[in-house]
Amino acid sequence: MATVKNYLNEMTFNVPVNTSIAEGLLVSLNSSGKAIVADRTTGPAAAIGFAVSAVTAAQVTANPSINVALCPIGVIECAAADIAGGAFTQGAVVYLDTAGKYTTTKPSTAADIIQAVGRAITTTKVAVIVPPYAPTLQAAATSTITA
Repeated sequence: MATVKNYLNEMTFNVPVNTSIAEGLLVSLNSSGKAIVADRTTGPAAAIGFAVSAVTAAQVTANPSINVALCPIGVIECAAADIAGGAFTQGAVVYLDTAGKYTTTKPSTAADIIQAVGRAITTTKVAVIVPPYAPTLQAAATSTITA
């Protein structure tokens, strides 16, 4: 499980949630404005930040108006399960992967979201800086991207 090591408190904001979200995972918004786990394959909703702390299914059931605290800037210590391939290459650009996880492999499947979200500072830590602008989508049958 990912652990938030540091985050910029001044940039933290709360968003309503109706599903469980683990600490440190990248988060997006659904069409109702609720926080969901971000996924490069279910665009065009891009990550807007990472979960500062977890929200469990039991908490959502007990309090349907619960919020999750998100932040776009911080340092995340990732477990191998949170990293595509199990580890980062130090210094590599880190991208949004599936299920809120992280990868150093640039997405290349048609219609995937290509969103750089930080840089690997060790084999397990990422300095996250989720950009405020829209990511690009992988074009069909090409190795280039379109805006």
